[in-house]
Amino acid sequence: MNEATSPSGFSSTGTAGGLKIFNITHTDDGVTFDIHISDIKLVSPDGGEAWFGGTHKTIQWKTRTTGGTVDIELTTDDGDSWSTIASGVPNNGSYNWTDIPMVFSDQARIRVTLNSNGHWDTSTDLFNVIGEVAVPTTHYPENGAIAVETNPTFQWDAVPGANGYHLQLSMEEDFSDLVLDLIQLPREFYDASLLLPYTQYYWRVASSSEVGNSDYCVAQSFTTGSITEDPETPILIAPAHLATNQPLDVLLEWEEAGLADTYYLQLSNNAYFTDPIIEMGEIEETSYRLANLQPNRNYFWRVGAVNNYGSSGFSVARRFGTGTWVSTEDESAPALENQLFQNYPNPFNPTTTISFSIKDMDEEISLVIYNTRGQKIRTLYKGMPASSNMNVNWDGKDESGESVSSGIYLYRLRGESFSHARKMLLSK
Repeated sequence: MNEATSPSGFSSTGTAGGLKIFNITHTDDGVTFDIHISDIKLVSPDGGEAWFGGTHKTIQWKTRTTGGTVDIELTTDDGDSWSTIASGVPNNGSYNWTDIPMVFSDQARIRVTLNSNGHWDTSTDLFNVIGEVAVPTTHYPENGAIAVETNPTFQWDAVPGANGYHLQLSMEEDFSDLVLDLIQLPREFYDASLLLPYTQYYWRVASSSEVGNSDYCVAQSFTTGSITEDPETPILIAPAHLATNQPLDVLLEWEEAGLADTYYLQLSNNAYFTDPIIEMGEIEETSYRLANLQPNRNYFWRVGAVNNYGSSGFSVARRFGTGTWVSTEDESAPALENQLFQNYPNPFNPTTTISFSIKDMDEEISLVIYNTRGQKIRTLYKGMPASSNMNVNWDGKDESGESVSSGIYLYRLRGESFSHARKMLLSK
């Protein structure tokens, strides 16, 4: 080959035409290959794209000269056979392909041919034509699995062209009552938590794309074993914080904590819980009635949860008073340490409460929501703490007031000398 056989401009950056070396074969005698020189260069699709059936895309090319017409073809088997997309298309550099076929192929290429001299060019690499997005193949938990952990990671194969996945979990075989119903999961896995021990579950997943959703995969069943994670931290209900005029046999109540077997209660006459008046464990209910309290006194109480795997931290402490006497001290109970508690409810839709305690009231703090990519969604609180024990609500919206999508979010409590973070799940 000499310079005269090469079309002018093929070696210049950004110009039409090109040299392709393909069918490379290594032999004992050396290397053999084919060379293709053309006055036309296909620009798009050039490999790696995912084009969906029923949509429209623009095929683009460049030529050394203008005018004339081109023929455009498609192969879905890497060149073994070709079908015509359009013939006699004006050679103006682009064609709007409005009838992408409803087929599935990961071996697609486009070929554009100049009718004036027969020169042609194809996509450099294979691209995908997706008539409909495929049903995912599940991996874990396997169908019929037993003794599965209570915080399993659901896993399935990535589906070409999928831009999200829809996961459902139920204790009913017909999915009439859903434990989880998550849409637009961005990855091929999901870290679940707080499943009930020794319980049969059913799960299924579908893939979604810009042209629609696949069917769900065949439902998979599994049975959990013993608890493999700490229980949730209880949320106190009554008496309300700073309540006064409570009876001497006041009933303490709290929310049921996920995976809790029993509860542990502390009652003290000081916020530091030194020398508690009551330390009661093995409480099976979500309430406990006190007795023989002193009139006109302030009391502090908190509750933790316990299971066979471990225990939660204590709840945010609350204070109540018997009689009508009100302390002249600060209205918040001092905290022994900086703590960030699990939000409640969790999963939630659309509002949840985040509770935390702050030891140093002179330290500026911030509470910020992030997505799983580390992008800040919203600052819920920033400044000096209003009290030692705080509750902040999140309504599932970002800084601009727009509702965010379902999924896992992180919330981080940060001060000058500490940083704590937890995960929560918004499920719509």
